[in-house]
Order: sequence, then structure tokens, then C-alpha cells
Amino acid sequence: MEHIYHIRYEHFEKGKSVREIAKSTGHDRETIKKYITQENFSLAEPIKRKRKSKTDKYRKQVRDWLVSDLNAPSKQQHTARRVFERL
Repeated sequence: MEHIYHIRYEHFEKGKSVREIAKSTGHDRETIKKYITQENFSLAEPIKRKRKSKTDKYRKQVRDWLVSDLNAPSKQQHTARRVFERL
């Protein structure tokens, strides 16, 4: 970011040309032009993609089993292994 601000300062405040800035900073002229014309310097937020879980289609069924287990004695309740076997 420091380079960008320096490039913009050299161009707008000191009035240097793109070629002069490129020579003094070592950046490419196209890069200099990009930074001079760029308005927004904030980083773009990453795109979060929401994927479906593989268990979504079984979620309601398993939830129903577990809710019904709340009334059952502890030895008759579903374990993770038993849920897997029933599916």
C-alpha cells in the first residue's frame, strides 16, 4: 500500500509523469497507470460459497429419531453408530 500512496503522491502532488515515476520506483508504467486511475483501494472480500451438506437430506429423519429418544430409556437411545447403520 505504501507504494501506491507514494506513486499517487508523486503524480498528483509533485506533477511527475508516469515515465518519471516508473524510472524512480522501478514499477512498470502500466502498473503506475493502474494505481493513478484506481479509486477504491480496499481489498475485495472473498466470495463465500454455501455448499449443501451431504447429510442435509437425512437431517429431518435423524432429528426425529433423536427427539423420540428423549422419552426412551438410556439403553434404547440411538448412538452415532446406530444412526449410521439405520441410514
